[in-house]
Amino acid sequence: MNALQARQARLQLLEKQAQLDAIRTKIAKLEGQFSHIGSVLTVCDSIEKLLKRERQSAIERHIAAYGPMITLIQQRLRSVYGFGGIHLEAHGGEATVQVDGGIKAFKFRRRIFLVTLKDRF
Repeated sequence: MNALQARQARLQLLEKQAQLDAIRTKIAKLEGQFSHIGSVLTVCDSIEKLLKRERQSAIERHIAAYGPMITLIQQRLRSVYGFGGIHLEAHGGEATVQVDGGIKAFKFRRRIFLVTLKDRF
């Protein structure tokens, strides 16, 4: 009877060791996946920062290119519609338009930029 119990205990021990080995293998595989995901997230963060810088730079170039034209339009509209000065600024990845006068919002290329009013009517 002791021999059967000892054999049963050895078989259970071997079974438990096999289960532990399978769990260790699975843990090692998951740790590898986790480290890969971490490196991918680092790359994605770098790409996001690069895109934000590029967007900000593109907006600044756009304002530099079209700012003089906006000034000319502003000069022509001032006498007709009562506009004051128009100011374009790039910050936070967006172009903001500031109009002196009685306008509350200015629609520009399917985006609405809220306008800071200096003169309120």
